[in-house]
Amino acid sequence: MHNDKWDTYIISSAQNEASEQWANYVFKQLSNRATEPNLVKSAQISHQKKWTQNHRIISINVSGNIEQNYCVSRERNTLQLQLKENGKLNQKIIEQLILKITHQDLRFTSADTPPSILSFKEGCHGFDFKYREPFYAPNLKPGNTELFVTNSIDIDWGIWGHNLKKLFANEKDSTLYALVDRKRIREQLCFSSTELYHNISNYILDNFGDGLAQGYQFMIAPQDNNLVCQGSTCLQLGNSITNATPAVTYLIRKLAKRYPKHQFFTIAYLTTLTAPTEKLPDNAGVFLSTIDLPKGVALDPIQSKTQTFLNLINDWKAKTSTIYLWDYASNFDDYLTPIPVLYSLQQQLRFYKEHNIKGIFLNASGYEYATFDGLKTFVSASLMIDNQQSIDALVQRYFKNYYPETHQLLTEYYIKLERDFAKKSQGYPLYGGANEILETYLDKDDFIQFYHQLEQALTKTKGAEKKRLHKLFTALSFTRLQIAYENGSNAQGFIEQENKTLTVLPEVKKWITNLEQYTTYKNLYQYRESSGDLAIYIQQWKNLISKKEFTNLLLDIPITIHSAPDEGFESSHLLNNGILGFTPDYHQGWYISSKDLKIGFTLPDTIGEKEVRIRFLTDSSHGFYPPDKIEIKADGQIIHTILSNELKPNKYTTNFSFSLDLKKGQQIEFHFIRKLGPNIKIACDEIQIF
Repeated sequence: MHNDKWDTYIISSAQNEASEQWANYVFKQLSNRATEPNLVKSAQISHQKKWTQNHRIISINVSGNIEQNYCVSRERNTLQLQLKENGKLNQKIIEQLILKITHQDLRFTSADTPPSILSFKEGCHGFDFKYREPFYAPNLKPGNTELFVTNSIDIDWGIWGHNLKKLFANEKDSTLYALVDRKRIREQLCFSSTELYHNISNYILDNFGDGLAQGYQFMIAPQDNNLVCQGSTCLQLGNSITNATPAVTYLIRKLAKRYPKHQFFTIAYLTTLTAPTEKLPDNAGVFLSTIDLPKGVALDPIQSKTQTFLNLINDWKAKTSTIYLWDYASNFDDYLTPIPVLYSLQQQLRFYKEHNIKGIFLNASGYEYATFDGLKTFVSASLMIDNQQSIDALVQRYFKNYYPETHQLLTEYYIKLERDFAKKSQGYPLYGGANEILETYLDKDDFIQFYHQLEQALTKTKGAEKKRLHKLFTALSFTRLQIAYENGSNAQGFIEQENKTLTVLPEVKKWITNLEQYTTYKNLYQYRESSGDLAIYIQQWKNLISKKEFTNLLLDIPITIHSAPDEGFESSHLLNNGILGFTPDYHQGWYISSKDLKIGFTLPDTIGEKEVRIRFLTDSSHGFYPPDKIEIKADGQIIHTILSNELKPNKYTTNFSFSLDLKKGQQIEFHFIRKLGPNIKIACDEIQIF
C-alpha cells in the first residue's frame, strides 16, 4: 500500500565504487517502475540533511566488515542496507529490496513479480542454507533466481549430475573409460585417467575460466550404474569392486587444486556412497541423496532409515564441511494432481539445518509445469532462507499477489490440502498412481468441489489472472479424469453399469476437452517424469470411450487371487472392472504381479462357448514382460496352454485370445508364468469374455 508519509524516495550510497554502483542500479530500477514524475531521486549521503521527514531515504553501503549476508538499520525516515563484497549475492538482495518497495507502494508497477522474500527487518541476517534451489519451472525461468533469492543448475553449475561423459561423447581415447574384467567399457569412466583430467580441465578453462572473475560449481560423478574401474592405478588409489570413491575423490583433489576459485562436488550414491579416507579440499564437497528418507512427514531420528542417513552425514562430515542434499518434493509419476509438500518440507529443512547441511537441491517437476509450482517455488525458497516463517502467511501473500480476485478460493483449498495431509502423519509416494494418491494426500470430494468452483471463477476473472487460472484449471482437468477413471462405474466415475454393459457418461467428453487446452501452454505437455505425454493420454481416453458402451461377461464375477499378491494388489477388481489400462503408464489400470500369477473364478450360469481376451503390458524399462507361458485349467485339468511365441505383441502390449466353453459351476483357473530373469513382472489390465 502507498504510505503517504513518503513523498519521494531518495537513493544514496556510501562513498565507494561498489556502493555507488548498487545505489545507481536501485535508482534506475525504481525510476523505470515509477508511475509519477520525481518519485525517485538520487543523492550522496553528505547531502541527505536537506531532505525532510516526508522523504524515504534508502542508503546502500557495501563493505567487507559484516559476517551475515546483509544488515538493515532504520532511523526515522532512513533505511540503510549494508552488503558484503559479494556481487552475485548482492544482486539478489538488491532485487528483493526493489520488490519490497514496489509491492508496498502502488505508485510503482510490480506486474508479474512475486512478493519479496526478504523482510528487511532491523538487524543482520543470514540464510539457513548457502545453496538453495527449488527445482520447479518458475525458478528456471531466466532472471527468476534474483526474484526468489535462489540458485539454479542452469546458472551456477558447469557440470551437473551424471553428465561427465557428455563432455567427450565422440572421444575415441579408450583410456578415458573404466577397465572392468580387463576390458575398457564405455558405460563407466576411469577417474584416475590423466586424459580424463585434461578433458575436464580444458572444458572448465574454455567455458568458465579459472574462476577469478566468477566461480562455478562442477559435479564429478560416475555414470549412473554399479560399475567400478579396476585398472591398476584405480586399484592403487583404493578402488574395490563396489567402491569408486578413492579414484573419484583423487580426480576432485586435482581439479580443486588447479581451480581454487571453483567448487567441485561428487554424489554419495551407489559406488561413491562411502566417504573417502582423506579430507577433501576446502573448495570440494558432496551431495547426499534423501531418496530413502520418508517424504511428507517429520524425520524421526530413532527410525532406522533416518539413523542410517545420519550415519552417512557423519561419515562425510568428517571429510568435508560442505554437504549439500539432493532432496525431493514431488510425485514424479503425477505432476498435475495437487500434492501437499510444504508443511513437511519445513519440518525436514529444520532437521537438515540442525545437522549442519549447507545446501539444498529440491528435486521436483523441473522444466515441466506442475500445479501450484509458482507457489511452491516462492514458499520453499522462503523456507530455505528462514525455516521459521509461517507457511500459511506465505501462501496467502503469494495468492493475493497473483490472484487478486480468487486468492481466497485458492488459499483455502491449498492450506486445507496441507493441513489435512499433515494430520495423517503419513508419507507421500515419490512414484505413485491415482489409486495411491487418493489413499494418501488427495481428498476427491474436496478436489471436485474446488474444480467446479475454479470453473465458475474463470467466468468472473480477466487479464493475467484469468490466464493463470485457466492454465491451472486445464492441468487439474487431468486429475478430474484420473478420479473418473479410478471410480469407474461408481459415483464420480465416467461410466454407468447395467447388467454386464458399461455406458460412458457424457460429461467425460467435457473433461477431455478441458484438458486438450494444454497445447496453449509451452511447458504443459507432460503429466509425469517419463512416458507422460498428454497427447497420448488424451488419445487413450478417446479410444476408451469411442464405443460409448462395452460388455464384459466377467463383470461382477468374483476373481480369486491364488498366488501371493504384491502390496496394493490384494484386490482383483482391475482384472474385471470393464476398463482397459493405459499404456505405457503401469499405474493406469494394470494388475501387477512380481511373481507367477494364479487366478480363478466360477461362473454362476452356463454361457457356452465364448471368446476370452487377455492383454499384458510390455515395457522392458520397468521390467514388464508378457508371460513366458499361460496355462488354463477347468476343474483342475489343463485345457489350454499358450507359449510366448504364440502371443501377439504390439508396441506396449501383448495380446492373446482363445475360445472357452464356459459352464455353470465350472472352476476356471489361469496360471501366468513369468519369463526367467531378475525383477521380471507381469501386468494384466483386463480379462474379457464376450
